[in-house]
Amino acid sequence: MPYEKYAVEIKNLFYTYPGGVEALKGLSVRVPLNSKTALLGPNGAGKTTLIFHLNGIFLPQKGEVYVLGQEVSRKTEKELKTKVGLVFQDPDDQLFAPTVWEDAAFGPLNMGLKRDEVEKRVEEALKQVGAYELKDRPPYMLSYGEKKRAAIAGVLAMDPEIIVLDEPWAFLDPLGQEQIGDILTRLHEKGKTIILATHDVDFAAQWADWVIVIRDGMLVAEGEPSLLTEEGVVFRGGLRYPLITRLFKEAKLMEGDKLPYTLDQGIEIIRKLLEEGLRQN
Repeated sequence: MPYEKYAVEIKNLFYTYPGGVEALKGLSVRVPLNSKTALLGPNGAGKTTLIFHLNGIFLPQKGEVYVLGQEVSRKTEKELKTKVGLVFQDPDDQLFAPTVWEDAAFGPLNMGLKRDEVEKRVEEALKQVGAYELKDRPPYMLSYGEKKRAAIAGVLAMDPEIIVLDEPWAFLDPLGQEQIGDILTRLHEKGKTIILATHDVDFAAQWADWVIVIRDGMLVAEGEPSLLTEEGVVFRGGLRYPLITRLFKEAKLMEGDKLPYTLDQGIEIIRKLLEEGLRQN
């Protein structure tokens, strides 16, 4: 998919934690505007450190970060927090108000919005994630999946242009994972740029239209999800093939750059192979 505009551009970014741990080592990546971008890499690759730079939680120690054309700096970090919504891996790190409604209202209120606008945004955000019926409940009484949805609602109520999620499927059951996936797809259809850091290669291949693979704080590859069928990218990125790709490789059904990486692609190829087999018989 050709892209001309980018929501995020990172140039030669370095970041070292206290104690000398180098998390990012000259990383340069781009996130296309209005894309569904998956950030992949093993533990310790630097995924969380990278996304913390997108709304000013971390500021560049060396290098440059541009979000929607604006450089991330101490002068811009407050404004960027209204443009980039970050959903943490653990919702307990994000939910703190007495009720779900008050938690979702916290961000818009701090933006200085009028009360009626805040109420409108919170109601809409809670309904978008299927959590409106939870509005009067304290967060500690929610299930883990409900907490995830409430945390996303708190971000949506601020109406950011970019939504970033850190391991959104962590500790969720299959139904909860599917619900979050549906929410993200609907948000993208409304024009949001979605960035998620994940270990889930299969979901990334199926859902994303742009993939970034990093390891040891450096870029391995970026581009369309077909990258995940390339042996060099998978090996250097410390990943595994999507299951459908692995099936076709090990069964020797197909080789080269035409390997499927989504279930729909695999089904279509198998259907054609069966039809060809029937014609030959």
